[in-house]
Amino acid sequence: MPDALAESAADHATTGHLTLGRRGAAAIITIDRAERLNAVTFAMIAEIRRMVDQAVADSTVTGVIITGSGRAFSAGLDNRLLVESCAYLDDMAATVAPRSIAIMKQQVYDGLSQTITASLDDADAHMRASLTHPDLAEGVASFVERRPPRFQPLDRPHASAVRRLAHTHHIEDR
Repeated sequence: MPDALAESAADHATTGHLTLGRRGAAAIITIDRAERLNAVTFAMIAEIRRMVDQAVADSTVTGVIITGSGRAFSAGLDNRLLVESCAYLDDMAATVAPRSIAIMKQQVYDGLSQTITASLDDADAHMRASLTHPDLAEGVASFVERRPPRFQPLDRPHASAVRRLAHTHHIEDR
């Protein structure tokens, strides 16, 4: 059975602004969005993770290199996404459980000091845990009954921990 990343020019996979290639035993993921200093979008982060998983599945790959084209490796998350999402987040805050908002904030603050993979793993764990929380049933019931949701208030220690993290990372707690 041929390996997933056979060494050939024909096997360089390009998806949008990302290229997965091979040099010897190394898989090379190149971010090619030089006009935005290789700033990444959420879709690109998911695609990078898929490419890493593909490389890890190849028994002949001994390492993965992530690099950027142009003069920068990566400027990080594309700040236009953050600006565009502010209005959406304000609307969402009016209808989402306080516990869910606290979890999202926690993920953002934790993400400042975590790898992308660790952040995605934490988000997945929080999502799975939220499926058993009473706020999910209340959200569904309020939708079906066409009424505003009555979510459980946050316990104070958790709320103060979120505010403490916001202060530590100099981020406004909205």
